Amino acid sequence: MNTVLSPVENQTSHEETSRTRRSLTPVVNIYENKEGYVIEAEMPGVSKSGLEVTLDANQLQIAGRRPAPPETGKTIYRESED
Repeated sequence: MNTVLSPVENQTSHEETSRTRRSLTPVVNIYENKEGYVIEAEMPGVSKSGLEVTLDANQLQIAGRRPAPPETGKTIYRESED
């Protein structure tokens, strides 16, 4: 999977003051068929309940949220959220 890390990292709510939320741009395939369009997006770990699709002013936005993995042990060095 080729995922591009967006240059934006924002501080989120008070519950996550010590963590930043990263935005990732998933790899997508878009097809047109007789019924309309089909969009396939690689979003591993995102369940159907964690998926949000919005359309505003002809702009489609797909957001996926997945639960943070439980932290066990003490982190010494980390390069990614997963």
